[in-house]
Amino acid sequence: MNLEGLKKLKKLAASFSLLYVEDNDGLREQAATFFKKTFPKVYTARDGLEGLELFQKHHCPIVITDITMPKMDGLVLSKKIKEIDPQIEIILTSAHNDEKNLLAAIDLGVYKFIIKPLPLAELAETLIKCTEKVLELRHRNLFTMNLHNIFNYQDNFVMMMKNSELLMANEKTIAFFGYSNLHEMKEDGFDLGLKLLEHDKFLFNDKEDDYFDVLKESLDTLFHVKIADTKNVSHHFMARLSAIAEKKDNYILSLNDITELNLLDLFDHKSMKHEKAVNNKESILNLFKMLQKNSGELKINSFYRAIKITNPAVVVDVIKNEVTLKTSYKQQKAVQYEKKMILSSNTFPYDILAESIINNSYETQSINVQKFSFLIDSPTQRTHVRVEPGESAQVTLFFEERNAGIEMHILDVSIDALSINMNGLPVGMQKGSKVQVDMVFQNKHKPLIINTAAKIESIKEEAHSYLVILSYEIHERLHMQFVEYLAARQMELIREFKGLIS
Repeated sequence: MNLEGLKKLKKLAASFSLLYVEDNDGLREQAATFFKKTFPKVYTARDGLEGLELFQKHHCPIVITDITMPKMDGLVLSKKIKEIDPQIEIILTSAHNDEKNLLAAIDLGVYKFIIKPLPLAELAETLIKCTEKVLELRHRNLFTMNLHNIFNYQDNFVMMMKNSELLMANEKTIAFFGYSNLHEMKEDGFDLGLKLLEHDKFLFNDKEDDYFDVLKESLDTLFHVKIADTKNVSHHFMARLSAIAEKKDNYILSLNDITELNLLDLFDHKSMKHEKAVNNKESILNLFKMLQKNSGELKINSFYRAIKITNPAVVVDVIKNEVTLKTSYKQQKAVQYEKKMILSSNTFPYDILAESIINNSYETQSINVQKFSFLIDSPTQRTHVRVEPGESAQVTLFFEERNAGIEMHILDVSIDALSINMNGLPVGMQKGSKVQVDMVFQNKHKPLIINTAAKIESIKEEAHSYLVILSYEIHERLHMQFVEYLAARQMELIREFKGLIS
């Protein structure tokens, strides 16, 4: 064996001991001299019985043993060692190329069968590969042990599933559901779907949607679930299902208990406590804490001249009544333009309006926000794209067959709705009133004139004017022209916004 190979073996075997069992005194001493050059601890034995005693005392990870020996032969010794620890690597030596012994060695799962006299190069190469295998096994065992510790001692309830069938659960999960061990839990036919309680906007089993199918369709997405413990006390969890790579139909389901955040009332629309929860600023801050605790994502929605700009964000910190969000540069620019933003998430009961931007740091890509409120009717829920028309756009309202005769201008427009600002209101105009609306837009090089019946959807009184929202249906003859105008205006505004952030 060359010097480099010897150095490699010595480095690999630095933390190993080796047991060598051989009844030939001369061969045993000669081989032991070589082994001691690479292994820090080498134990030798004259026969299988002595070898077994040394193994039980020192538990060497690598054993080299002759087959034909007095008192106990190498095959019996190998079998007894494997019964004690199946992971021990055994190299068998023999003066005879005996097929029967070779097959017996294979059945025992020994690492190698070498014919004596021991060829040094082959022996050294075998030991290098053997020590590499032992090291790999040690690392794998250490990794598995750490995974076991993480699995059992983390705060979350964790279950390994094959589809909806329970395979494993950590100790915290087993105890929560009132079992003493995993076997008892599985024998009882545990079904998480039967434990999920119905609650507004929460995930639970019903006739139409199986909870596990919903989770599989939205992997790594947070869902609210409600589960009672053994004392029938309801707990609020955030559930997340993750796929196990290269293991078809196998998943990890984690449940994070957020009961202490007192968010259940926020989702219970039938409860008298719901209104108090919605108007409670602490409820909103607790939603942000819930997202931060679960590494969840939300979306920031801003409007540049009625064009919605949306990008993901994460909650970095929640301190007192201030929330720090991290998002993209593009979204920061949109927030800077509008000075407010709408925060949405599938884990929120409603979108949240953030009106007080106290810091917008491009260096850290973070936004610090105060002053929050729920938006029961959020503009993010609009079906159609809205745009702010060009300055030349005009609008006229006819109410009770008369020109309203009031100064007004268009704030934004879509294929089926219009927002206008009016300096006053005609007498008798209210929500639900029928009106006629005339709109004129500059479409390429000629005006687009739209005259249609409309309905007043809402009227909001502001400081010196009224915000009025109308709905309508466009006549089929003008529908396509209006769609083309809205699309062209949308692209114009998008290019304008990109120019601001470039």
